[in-house]
Amino acid sequence: MAQLGKRRTIMRLCGEDPWRDGVCIIDRLLESAGKAEADIRVVVKDLDALREPQRGLILEHLELYLDGPIENHLWRLALTKAQADQMAADRKDRIWKFFHPAPARPRPRIPRSPDTPLGIWAQAVTAATVLVGAAAYLGHLILQSGRILLMLAYLLAVAGACVGARDTVEWRFRVVRRHAKDRECLGFGTTAERGTFAKRTEHRINYYFAKYLPPEVDRDDWLAETAGIRRSLRDEITAVYGQAGIGVDRIAWLIRYRAKKARDLRSKGELWSYRQELATPGWTKARATLGIIALTSGGCWAATGVVLVEPLPAIIALLLLLVCGWISARAWLHLVLGDF
Repeated sequence: MAQLGKRRTIMRLCGEDPWRDGVCIIDRLLESAGKAEADIRVVVKDLDALREPQRGLILEHLELYLDGPIENHLWRLALTKAQADQMAADRKDRIWKFFHPAPARPRPRIPRSPDTPLGIWAQAVTAATVLVGAAAYLGHLILQSGRILLMLAYLLAVAGACVGARDTVEWRFRVVRRHAKDRECLGFGTTAERGTFAKRTEHRINYYFAKYLPPEVDRDDWLAETAGIRRSLRDEITAVYGQAGIGVDRIAWLIRYRAKKARDLRSKGELWSYRQELATPGWTKARATLGIIALTSGGCWAATGVVLVEPLPAIIALLLLLVCGWISARAWLHLVLGDF
């Protein structure tokens, strides 16, 4: 400030050029510092009219020595100039690392609606109703026969059906779900995307998976191990973002996150843990097997005995049981698991 105050004694102005005009405006700005805003309008107007580079240098350096309305006005001018020059001279291409696109918001992947035709519901309800009626009628015939062993065999078959059906459905669910995860993680059955968005997405996925490696894992081995995961991720991102007009650069954060997550799961030995989680427990298999054995043995014993007592009604009830049991099982498995 002392040097600026002594400027007139150590430097004299001569001639007419932009630098002389800039020095004159600096003198006037220093003299106007601290005055009311109404008193600085003229010097501010002259500052706005000053050409570059003198105007830019004043805005860049002199605001440190001024306060009050002058400082506020210089700050507004500097901000306006910075915004105007932000993308000037191909700056985005010259220093592209400083210009990341705004990240796109996460978008949910809409699950596929269950394909349940009305005919399947009709088959399930009708077959189940007839099945229960036929089983009840068969039990009535056995009860009328008065044979205790046939009654016990009938109860054994009913208990086996209840236990076996429940555990068989759980067993089937785990197998179907595990196969679905295998198709997802191993890349079986993925569609070959050929669009520009899919290709750019695949290139970015391969880049980040190659960049974020698990400890002590070779790059080629890691890429070979995750080939299916990368294809599945490509198809998923293409399905969610491909038609939304969102550039791949705006979802780079999502791809990086998924690559890091795969690396972390592999480091903890959990990348393929779903295979153990979805493996059917031994006791579930045992109960399902015992239930089917009980149903088969008890049913055959009860059916043979009741046919000898009441041949025609028993044969009709057994045929209804077999046909409706098959139809009901397929229909309800389709409703519960959707795999038929």
